[in-house]
Amino acid sequence: MIAVICIQAILNVYFWKNLPEAPSPKKTAKQSVKKPAATAKEQSSAPMTSQEIYVYTLELDEDVRKLTHEVEKLKQKQAHMQGASSTEKTVQADTAKVQKNRESNNDYDVSQLQEIQVNFSQLDSDGNGKLEANEFTFQKDVLQLIDLDLDAMVSDKELKRFFTFLENAKDHAKQRDQNDGMFPIAKDEYSGGDKRFGFIDSNKDGILSEEEYIKYRKQGLLERRRFDIDKNGYISPEEFGQGQVRFEKIDENNNGQIETYEIRKAMYMGYW
Repeated sequence: MIAVICIQAILNVYFWKNLPEAPSPKKTAKQSVKKPAATAKEQSSAPMTSQEIYVYTLELDEDVRKLTHEVEKLKQKQAHMQGASSTEKTVQADTAKVQKNRESNNDYDVSQLQEIQVNFSQLDSDGNGKLEANEFTFQKDVLQLIDLDLDAMVSDKELKRFFTFLENAKDHAKQRDQNDGMFPIAKDEYSGGDKRFGFIDSNKDGILSEEEYIKYRKQGLLERRRFDIDKNGYISPEEFGQGQVRFEKIDENNNGQIETYEIRKAMYMGYW
């Protein structure tokens, strides 16, 4: 009996000694509870390293650059739309002016002037080679276009010269008008240069009329006649009398004489 009790006591001691140690409540709680991640407030308040500051600055610069680029693109698009609208309105206005000019009556009637030239000798009652006020009444504007010697009368030669100017005007329109080769010509259709257009366009309405072109041709001819003493159709250095340097500047083809077309160019270029 005593032996049985001793064996039982030994087994109990062995059993309890080999049982795994139960974790303490304090240790278990410490091991199972994980440290929460830093809150946004804690992250924001944490000091940034110099490397982080540098990277952050680069990112900000890139964002600003992108935004600036987008703003510039929007500005350009807006300016382009406004410009296109303005150009379209200008073209429409010029087209309307040209159409109105063409629909209006010319200051001269070509067929009437041709008839006058054919019957010139019959109209010239006193036989002096010129039509005076009592022989034929010209409108003031027509007389200004035809009368080259400014004597308020019209000769047969002046009529012929006028028709030459008229043919020159038609040729000029064909060469310089990008639209249809006809007068009147809007500025945006003219390919002869801004200075030339501005000089010929005497009333500054942005439309070049046939009458204005004829006046331009006439003005060049009158200037040549003013200096051409020997009436050979050219101006020599002696006739010009304003210095060799100025003469050579106007004498574009360097042939030693100033021709009418060189005078016209000097006029619209501003050094006549």
